[in-house]
Amino acid sequence: MWNNPRCINLKHFAVAYKNAIINDFKNRSSWLLSLSTSTVLYTYRLFKNDFNFPTYLGCVPRKIRVAFTKLRLSSHQLRVETGRYASKRTPYNELICNSIDLENEYHFLLICNTYTDIRRKYINKYY
Repeated sequence: MWNNPRCINLKHFAVAYKNAIINDFKNRSSWLLSLSTSTVLYTYRLFKNDFNFPTYLGCVPRKIRVAFTKLRLSSHQLRVETGRYASKRTPYNELICNSIDLENEYHFLLICNTYTDIRRKYINKYY
């Protein structure tokens, strides 16, 4: 491609290049094994078991997709993350919310009294 760029179909090249990078990543790092032994990304492991774009993320507006992705990747301001990276690291079992529960993604989404009104607004009672 670098020697004769006019002969390359950029659309095909981009797809082939992306696939090569993904395959190389899968083969070199044993993605699933490294994910399963990680001490972080607990929530991510609950939802991911392959190295593909999740179809459900393609069905929601961008703003919601970004919020889902941040929650899955622990890119948020819950104590489970802020305490982990604080200058004085807090032990995992001490990262509690205003109540007595560990402030993790599960607590935030389903238990915490602080967010009851938001849950009622955005999550159907069925769930």
